[in-house]
Amino acid sequence: MGSISLFAIAHLQILKTLPYEPVTQLVWYSGKDRHEFNASVGAKHLYKFLNACNEEIREAVRSMGKTSVTDINRDDLFALDELTAKGLGVPICYEDCRSFNN
Repeated sequence: MGSISLFAIAHLQILKTLPYEPVTQLVWYSGKDRHEFNASVGAKHLYKFLNACNEEIREAVRSMGKTSVTDINRDDLFALDELTAKGLGVPICYEDCRSFNN
């Protein structure tokens, strides 16, 4: 969550440093362009990002036919490849899909 949160905070403010300086110069405490960074705007964008994440989680839970994140368990998991399926001990997706076709 750290990197993506930092990106959300710097969203729309990165143009203050680009293309001549990296974005880190804007958001780091010791950055050369730190005085250009607007913390209130950054906090607003982080708030919007975290709310969007929350909505996506709710949508995923509903699409699985569940009412709460706590309703999701190991039985809801599957892997997209054989190596991951074996490593995690979960079914592979195409084996589950074959049962729907029969």
